[in-house]
This record gives sequence, structure tokens and C-alpha cells, in this order.
Amino acid sequence: MKSILVSLVSEQTIPNVLFIKHFNNFDCYFFVTTEKMENPDSGNKRSFIIEATGIDKYKCKYVKVNPELKQDVIAQLENTDIKWDDYTKIVVNLTGGTKMMSLGAYEFFKNYTNEIWYKPINKFNQYHLCDNPTEIVNIEEELNVDDYLAACGILKSENRFSNKKPTYDDLFVESFFRRFINNEINYDGIEKIRTLFRDVKGKFKNKIKNSGKVKLLDNQELLEVKEYLKSIEFPLNDDTLTKEQMEFLTGGWFEEYVYYILKSILAKKDEFIKLGVFLNPRPKDAEKVKYFANNDLDVIFTYHNDLYVIECKTRLGSEIFSETLYKSAALRKYFGVTVKSIICTLDELKDDQKERAEVFGLKTLDKNIFMEEDILSAIRRELGIK
Repeated sequence: MKSILVSLVSEQTIPNVLFIKHFNNFDCYFFVTTEKMENPDSGNKRSFIIEATGIDKYKCKYVKVNPELKQDVIAQLENTDIKWDDYTKIVVNLTGGTKMMSLGAYEFFKNYTNEIWYKPINKFNQYHLCDNPTEIVNIEEELNVDDYLAACGILKSENRFSNKKPTYDDLFVESFFRRFINNEINYDGIEKIRTLFRDVKGKFKNKIKNSGKVKLLDNQELLEVKEYLKSIEFPLNDDTLTKEQMEFLTGGWFEEYVYYILKSILAKKDEFIKLGVFLNPRPKDAEKVKYFANNDLDVIFTYHNDLYVIECKTRLGSEIFSETLYKSAALRKYFGVTVKSIICTLDELKDDQKERAEVFGLKTLDKNIFMEEDILSAIRRELGIK
């Protein structure tokens, strides 16, 4: 008994990845794709699907079609070297591809099988049978962050991304957050550290970058930093500020706070949420390099097989707000239209800022949300996480 699974390839790889992971174990995996989807410069979507699902590439075959001509789709399927009558089980997923690709594939395969499936809009875990919509398959597979990034061509096996571990545990970060919002931590001191160690012209930027630490001695400005950190009871070892501590103090603490909050809400393994993800695209991927050079993603997680990307800013000036909007909105060009972009800030956003963010399709969580007594319930409510 020979079996074959047919998938239509498009920019959105996730529906195919989920379908293959659920059904799996076929003798052959056949992809109906296009010239554009095969383009290695913009990313070969078929190869992304194969890598993300882990199926044997030697079991995979494909045909390229004109995505806007139904008759060409039918003709290419007829003329492929696949002998369709040799397969006793043919399963087809129409979810990907263009409308003409779906129509052509349906018209061709209806003569060979009644197992032709599609994924309805807004049904994250369901596929329906085309000729009997009441027959439903519930997809129980859940993609973790590695799975989702692989489906976008960002492979951990090729070191195309990295992530960092939290600097401190959740109790320390929670305490730091409470003291900050209660004005027990002087923000001017934080800004001074940012100016000295992170600004482009920061006096000690290169030193802490190259050595990974700076001794807070023998310089008036460094001694002032030491005294400031002592005043807020920040732990130092041998009067030394490490690069990780500097990054924590200048905004990393808020990223870690959001990370711990979301991890608690999701109650999932570490594979489903990551902190400080840095993308390392291939040199030939011009568009990826153009957008992601010197850029990282503060917090990312998967929920209901959607990717959520969180940008964390303790303060949002007008210029930073605009930059954050454009950056977050641009993620759709890379991760697909279903990516959920969220901006978290401890500033209180104005109504026009919230409206502007909505125009870009972004969700905002501002100071009012983080000040709620039951922060877990508040964020669940705002993000629609049950």
C-alpha cells in the first residue's frame, strides 16, 4: 500500500508544517510550488517545510506551476513523473498556494481521492474535508519556537539564531520591577550608565564590550556609578560591573520581567518561549540582513501555533515609539501575516499612540496594564491567552 501527501506551497509555511506533522508517515511527499517559492534568494519555502517537519528529503518530489493559471496546474500534475494510480492512499492539503492552485489541484485530485483537506480561516487547530466540511481533523501538534523559526528558514542547526538566559532569577527581577515602578530606583542613574556604557560615544563602551566587564574604580564617573548601584542595593562582585549586568540595568530587567510573566502565564516548557533572540541570517539573504542587522527580538513565544514577538521599552520617546512601530510591523514581511507583534512599555501611552499602533496591527501593553493588581490576569485578557 503506497501513500502520498500533496501540499501546495506558499509564503505561509505553517499550515503545511502542521498538516505534515499530524498526518506524517507517507511513502512520498509531493509539493506543488512556483518559481517564486523556489527562489533561494528570498527563501525556498519548500525546503523550509521539509526542514521544519524533519521528513526525509529523498521521499520528496515537486512540480512548479503557474500560480495564476488553473489549467497549467492541472497540466503539470498530469505530466509529472508521478504515477498517481500507483498510490492507494492520496491525501491533499489545499491550504497553501493561490486560489488558482487550489482550484486546479482540487479539480485534478477529486478523481483520485476524497481526502482533500483545507484549513478554515481563524481555526488554528482544525482542517476540514472539502467535500464534507462536517468531517474535521483536530491538529494537536504545537509548534515551539524552534519549530516556528525553522518553518521561516531560520535553523538552529545552522546557528541562524541564538538566545540568552535571564541574568537573575524571577524573584530578583520581580523585586527590581516593583522598586522601579514605586520610584525607589532613580532613573537618572540608569540613564548615566546607559550614556557611559551603551551610547555610540559612550566613554567606556568599548572597554566593557571588549573585556566584558569594568572595574568601578580610579575614575570619578565610575566611582559615581558604584555609589549609585550601592544606593539601590544592586549586587556587585569585587566592585566590578559586567556587560550582562550593564545590559540588565539599562533595560534588560524589563525584558526579563516580561519573559518571566509570560512564562508563568503559558506554563509551557522553555522551548515555547525565548528571551533575547538574535537572528543571524545567511549572507546571501540580502533582505534579511538589511532588516535584521544589529537587531534582536526581546521576547518571543508560540501560542496556538502563532508566533508572538514582544518589544520591551521602559521609556518611549516619540522617535523611539515610531522606530518601534515600524520595526514591529515589518516582522510580518519576515515571519508571515499571522505573527503577533506587541509593544510593552512602562510609559502611559496616549490614545493617539494606541490608535497609531493599531493601524500597524500592533498590540500595546502600557503602564496601566503593568500597574494592575492582578498582572497575570491583565496580560491574559489583553493577549487573549486562556
